[in-house]
Amino acid sequence: MEEARAIYSFACANCGGEITDGRLLEVGVCEKCLPSSDGGLLEVAEKLRAEGKLEKLREYLRIQLEYEDFRKFFEKALGFEPWALQEVWAKRIFSGDNFAIVAPTGVGKTVLGLIMALYLYRKRRRCYLITPSSILAQQLYEKALSFAEKAGIGDPGAIIVYHGGLSRSEKAEALKKIGEKSGRILLITTDRFLVDHGEALMKVKAFDYVFVDDVDSFLKSPKNIDKAVALLGLRPESVEKALKLIEVRVKLAKSSSKELVEEYEKLSEEVRREKARRRGILVVAGATIRGRRTRRMMIFEELLDFEVGRFQEFVRNIEDFYLMGGEDAIEKAVELVKRHGGGCLVFTPHALGRTYAEKVAERLQQAGLKVYLYQKMETDILQRFSEGEIDVMVGLAASRSPLTRGLDLPARIRYAVFVGVPRRELRIGFDEYNPTKLLILLTNILPVLDDRARREAEVLIARLRKVSPLSRDLVEKIAKASEEGRKLDGFEGYAQEIICSARDFTRKNIDEKLAEEIEKRLDVTLRLDGEGMTLIIPDTTGYIQASGRTSRLYPYVVTKGMSVVIVDDERAFNGLVTRLKAQIEELEFEQYDTRKAELVFRQIDEERRLIREIQSG
Repeated sequence: MEEARAIYSFACANCGGEITDGRLLEVGVCEKCLPSSDGGLLEVAEKLRAEGKLEKLREYLRIQLEYEDFRKFFEKALGFEPWALQEVWAKRIFSGDNFAIVAPTGVGKTVLGLIMALYLYRKRRRCYLITPSSILAQQLYEKALSFAEKAGIGDPGAIIVYHGGLSRSEKAEALKKIGEKSGRILLITTDRFLVDHGEALMKVKAFDYVFVDDVDSFLKSPKNIDKAVALLGLRPESVEKALKLIEVRVKLAKSSSKELVEEYEKLSEEVRREKARRRGILVVAGATIRGRRTRRMMIFEELLDFEVGRFQEFVRNIEDFYLMGGEDAIEKAVELVKRHGGGCLVFTPHALGRTYAEKVAERLQQAGLKVYLYQKMETDILQRFSEGEIDVMVGLAASRSPLTRGLDLPARIRYAVFVGVPRRELRIGFDEYNPTKLLILLTNILPVLDDRARREAEVLIARLRKVSPLSRDLVEKIAKASEEGRKLDGFEGYAQEIICSARDFTRKNIDEKLAEEIEKRLDVTLRLDGEGMTLIIPDTTGYIQASGRTSRLYPYVVTKGMSVVIVDDERAFNGLVTRLKAQIEELEFEQYDTRKAELVFRQIDEERRLIREIQSG
């Protein structure tokens, strides 16, 4: 053994005593704990347990053994092992951490969340998966039943789904089951369920594991934060005390006093005691988490010990093509889908509305294709699409559209066609009281304002960010008070003053001349009429999420996908490309060519064939 060059105090991984540099690098535990140094840390921990010397490595060993059991379960259910990031996430769950999985679409966040729920369900735990849409809730339910069968879970009767696509009798039956299941359960619902039935759900029993998919959607309602905390067994008083503690901390940052310090210490102890009541863990997932760090968001930090962070989309394995379509965009789409076949998602711009989507679906149907226009969830739609009964699913290319969020059919979805450049249309009245709309408007027109107006707009943007978003009820209250000439009090009055200032600014500075300047210099369009204006913005989030349905992790690699944007507005397309490049440097749009596309489809179809073989065992 090499001579020790240094001895580190308190560094032995097991007893916390002294350890030489060589032993620290080689095995991590000192000679007093274990004279021999063979094997890795797991083998060392097992030897220490056998000899009755296991101390600080006890938790490490527990997590490693638990993960090994989970890994076997995962492989049995899916046919392949978890990949590296999924292993990290699983071990954090076994550690009892509440945390955010912030990672790109298609890398296995939802799969990990579902398999973990099934694993814990097998161990008779109470699990709850919250999704942003009915289509994803139904898909997860179908996968849960399939995986449960493959993993040998003999009693799937307490795996329950509830969403808007169920019939009235199915909903009633699901609610009855939920009310009766005080033991193990795997509940799958949309976040809307918490609004409609959250109080009743929390009266049954706390959950051991709550997984929120697409946390951006979940966080749009601040009250969902309170409900998430309650799902884990914490009392409503814990939220009130956490908010009070945050308030006192803010005051202390500005000025200190003996009374404030004492109050802070008292509240800290009360919050600590409340936290001890927590029964389960919360895991939230998203490709990006844009929730503003409000005081209510800080409840997560106070009561669950984690902060919801941010991340940018970066992993894609998609060939991005464009095709000039103009007024013939729909006919170009029909030609593409007829040429390349089924397994296609067709997206239409949010700015053109549902009527345009209906028109596209109707024309595809007339061309002899089996088409489903997504308007409302039907429980068997995913199965019919997977089995080839449907060639094409049509929906809006918007970040909140069910077809763009969470749809995970790697064996079936081959490519996406955008019939028009993805873009959002925002209607803003001259008497607008919605601070989020005013914020989006000012942020987008800022570059064309003159120096004086730009300085004023920058101040307004900073202030609007402090009050956005507001609930619909509060926006209506501010609008009514302003129209009646009344000044509201407290935060409501503060928000009213900011909103009215921003509204007055838009009235004073936005006219046809500015709209023409925007048309010349920016990638957005502003159209004015007698009642207000319409702002049209390239929708990068909608494009990334929608095209991301074609490329998923399965297994160990991100599968190949293809996307074709049929350009109906060249200016909007140039704006979309510019904004996408700012987010994903490696993204390059290539002009569509039939021969190049066929080469890409060879790889796509070979990967889909392999996936189907893996799925069939």
